[in-house]
Amino acid sequence: MIQADMHALFCASCNNSPTDIHGSWTFFPWHRAYLYYFERILGSLVNDINNFRLPYWDWENIRALPSAYVSPSGAGNSLWDASRDAGLAGGGNLPSGDGTHARIDFTGKKEPDRVADRRDTYVGQQVSILDNRGICQHSGLCTDTLAAVFRLTQDPWIDPNGANREEIIAAVKNCPSGALSYAIDSIECREEVDQVREPTITVSKDGPYRITGGIPLEDEQGKDEQRAQGSSREHYALCRCGQSKNKPFCSGMHWYVKFHEDKN
Repeated sequence: MIQADMHALFCASCNNSPTDIHGSWTFFPWHRAYLYYFERILGSLVNDINNFRLPYWDWENIRALPSAYVSPSGAGNSLWDASRDAGLAGGGNLPSGDGTHARIDFTGKKEPDRVADRRDTYVGQQVSILDNRGICQHSGLCTDTLAAVFRLTQDPWIDPNGANREEIIAAVKNCPSGALSYAIDSIECREEVDQVREPTITVSKDGPYRITGGIPLEDEQGKDEQRAQGSSREHYALCRCGQSKNKPFCSGMHWYVKFHEDKN
């Protein structure tokens, strides 16, 4: 019990301590010292202080629980926990999250200074382009493939007469965030923009999760996540860098913060 109290001594969430080692450079050396003395205390209790060692679990590389914790299952095993997740106890792996969100005080709230949720209409002779900058992920697909229409450095930035109708429609359908749509004779053609395809989640290079195929998105209460004006429910982009101002959706902040992921 004394050791448990010692462990919580410098944890603000445990006992409102004014000193919290979590999220600081002291976390690692403090816990190393704590485990060192804890190990020696246990060693003295079993009369083997020179040889006793605490078991080590390299959970970063071995995601499954060590067999000693799950077999045998029951009160006869001091390492068994009946309240442990059944999937984990049955041989499953730890969830992929590493707790970073807790260490960096992550919040899923939308920032007040985010790009406004506003849909603009650019009327052309053959086709009109609908755009909501509030959900653009800044993939650059439209500006790279049809620069005569999507003009990055000009105002207005969209010229609906800069290319023929077929080229514009193809560029709009290629928008991964759902920010773009188009209308003909003042009638929006969202059903043409939203394609019929298998539900898929794609991890984009140094960018967001790209969702296609109409995968439902729910909030923490299990309700339909609120969407921006004119947004697509068939395809959209979710934040992966953690810096979006329009969470859970991507706001293009990965580009500004130079987000980089070595694994993809």
